[in-house]
Parts: sequence; C-alpha cells; structure tokens
Amino acid sequence: MPGEQLPQPETLDTYELNGRSLQAWHDYLTHDAEGNYTGNLDTPDSNYGRDAEACSWHAISLECVFAWINGGSDAPAASMDYSMGLVVNNSDYVETGIYDYRYAIPDALKEKIAWYYGRELYRDVRPYPPNVVRPSERAAGVGDDH
Repeated sequence: MPGEQLPQPETLDTYELNGRSLQAWHDYLTHDAEGNYTGNLDTPDSNYGRDAEACSWHAISLECVFAWINGGSDAPAASMDYSMGLVVNNSDYVETGIYDYRYAIPDALKEKIAWYYGRELYRDVRPYPPNVVRPSERAAGVGDDH
C-alpha cells in the first residue's frame, strides 16, 4: 500500500558480532539449547546484574571489545560463554575492558549497560597505552628527555 512504512528492524539486530546479531547473541545467552528462557536465572555474585538477562548485555559488550582487539574469534560461542562467565563471576576485567574500550561498543548496546557505568560510557576518548605521550602533552614538553 502506498505510503505504508516497512517494519523497522530492532536496532540490536542491525549490528553483527562474530557472525550473529547482538540480539541473537542475547538470545543465545538467555535461552538453553532447547529454546527455554533462562534469563531469569539468578547471578548472586555479579555486580553487573542480578540475573542472566542483565548480565548478558555486559558479556556481549565485553565480546565487542575482544572482537575489536583481536579481530573476531575462531570459536565465537565459546568466546561468548567465556565472557558471560567473567560477568557472572564478577571479574574486574569486565568493567576495565568495557570502560577502557567503550568506543568499540555500539551506542544501542551501551544503552543496555549505562546504568552501571554512567554517562562516562559515552565519552569517545580513546585510551593511550601508558608508554605513549599524548599529543597535548608533547606540545607542553611532557616526555622530553632532553
């Protein structure tokens, strides 16, 4: 029918990570092999969420970081399972990795985890390794040994 809009895809379906959409990874982490919902399972030791539903978004965000650093994974499901394990077991690597490499995470996904990290998650500041002198510091003479 003229003038009728086509249905818009879910934003998380438009991003691909290791061969699946972000929404498909979420479904992978919140459903068992038979397709039963498991997102309501408690994660009592995790600061990243009280259940698998909340924790899954952090795991997907961490996997975005791993993919950005390593260029993807040869075993994506195993890598995602590893990321989810880090999240539910409250690893400090999750917060550090997501915060330090936040620019590798799509904004649509950041919205799912911003409650934990706050507005700083949206600052597009790329970190420099500790041994690199930032351009602004070079202009001020920082790092000059002569």
